[in-house]
Amino acid sequence: GVSMYPRTTRFTFLFMLTVSALLAACNSQPPAPASTPAPAPPQPIAAEDRVKWYQDCWNLFSKHQWAEFKNCYSPTASADQVSYGLPAQNGSDALVAAAQQFVQGFPDMAGEGQLILVNGSHVTGVYLLKGTNDGPMPGLGGKETPATKKKIGLLFAHAVDVEETANRITREWGVMDNGSMAFQLGLSKNPGRPLMASGEASPKIVFAKNDETERKNLETEKTQIAAWNMHDAAAADAFNND
Repeated sequence: GVSMYPRTTRFTFLFMLTVSALLAACNSQPPAPASTPAPAPPQPIAAEDRVKWYQDCWNLFSKHQWAEFKNCYSPTASADQVSYGLPAQNGSDALVAAAQQFVQGFPDMAGEGQLILVNGSHVTGVYLLKGTNDGPMPGLGGKETPATKKKIGLLFAHAVDVEETANRITREWGVMDNGSMAFQLGLSKNPGRPLMASGEASPKIVFAKNDETERKNLETEKTQIAAWNMHDAAAADAFNND
């Protein structure tokens, strides 16, 4: 058919439609990308999970599985090995090496849990260390002490600070009665605790409540320590059961 518009008019009309479409395309905004939900913040470790992990780490020590045992520590962890002849350690490699050095004199060394206290990211344990001195032990001045072939059995106090949202030790303290160990091995004539052959079948586990009773107990402990620091034996002993 014949268009009702002249050719020039039709061209102008089509040109304007094209320009309008291009302008609309240029002015349109691209669709906003789908928003990614923010990751949930890491949650603190539950006390029950903390206890299980703590016992698992002790089992790795007792089995001398050192590669897995290293994972119990933060790479930058530090430790004070109080009273059993090892200097402060820094770094997970050094801490594992110190444990290996201690165990080299007792190839069957193992720990048995007696008491575990948990308060948030702080864990304290008392473990019974048992083993036979079948290997040389490092001594003063780098000299090794020959194996005595005797057994030890004594309590070891252990405290750790742990990451809030991960089961990795950041700070560690170990305390042992080194005099009693020397006594049990026949290396010292000074009196010491006799060999402890057995303890509790399973550890007693206590979760802190941080309630009024515990706060009073804490104040009692501080008061007794203050009396000790003042060298007031009578006041310090007044807190002890007969």
